[in-house]
Amino acid sequence: MEEKFDCPEDSCDEQTKSRRGMTMHARSMHDIEINWKKEYTCANCDESFEDYKSRRESKDSANHFCSKDCKDSFEAKDGLDTNCAECDSEIHIPPSHVKEVDGYEQKNHFCDKECESKFKKREWVGENHPSWDGGRTRIYCDECGEEFWVKPSIKERSRFCSRDCFNKNQSIDKKEYKCANCSDIVVKHPNEVRGEETTCSQQCLNEYLSEIRKGKANPQWKGGRFLYYGPNWQDQRSKALERDDYSCEECDMTRDSHYQHYNEDLHVHHKVPRRQIIDEDEPTFEQFELANSLDNLVTLCKSCHKKLEDTNDISRNNRR
Repeated sequence: MEEKFDCPEDSCDEQTKSRRGMTMHARSMHDIEINWKKEYTCANCDESFEDYKSRRESKDSANHFCSKDCKDSFEAKDGLDTNCAECDSEIHIPPSHVKEVDGYEQKNHFCDKECESKFKKREWVGENHPSWDGGRTRIYCDECGEEFWVKPSIKERSRFCSRDCFNKNQSIDKKEYKCANCSDIVVKHPNEVRGEETTCSQQCLNEYLSEIRKGKANPQWKGGRFLYYGPNWQDQRSKALERDDYSCEECDMTRDSHYQHYNEDLHVHHKVPRRQIIDEDEPTFEQFELANSLDNLVTLCKSCHKKLEDTNDISRNNRR
């Protein structure tokens, strides 16, 4: 339910939705100054004090204090009475310092920073330090042989004691090699040479690869070309064109349109490649008849023929 505030003047029935509104009404209409503060009793010194309700009762606290000193004094009563771990003097530790700090349990307490520094400098050494990470391991530099210390976690990948030793180790002298293409002498780092052969320039590399990757030695070899189509090829080609009405079986491009676009006749494609039927070394008439049979031929335009050949190449590569 929405809170409403009544006018302090007994003869006035005015109500407002906020304290500010009632303050302005009482001041302008009745010349009355409203004190909205509430009286509280300090939980530490038992003195009475006034404060706004919104500042006190909105907090999750059952106790109220007139000052910060009273609050600190009251909370210190629930702390810890102990002795300084360094000088053994009696001290009182407030509750906030008794709890864990940054994950570390507070086992030792001190009267001041000086005692705390002396204690930690003497006791927090090596494995006794809360931040102990395993210490350091001694290894020897691969370049100069001097010993140096590293964390155990990086021991396996640490080889050099300094950047200078690392650079010195990497500066291997160049060697002379003979160009595999032109036989000129070329000077290179050993890590720039793969295998037993190298070349002096990109042009020599291209010429060298072109020479050694001919025919079946080429990684992209697809069986080569068998140029002779057989004694019955021209006759079978004409029959295939006539059967397919002189148009592409894929896109219906006519013979006349094909000449206009490509300046050449329609293509006749072998469904089963000739190299899979005909023996290049010892071809027979029966092989040519089988390869050039009308069931194995189809009329295509230049574009559709290329698409079909590319699709067949991809299919063959996927089967390998």
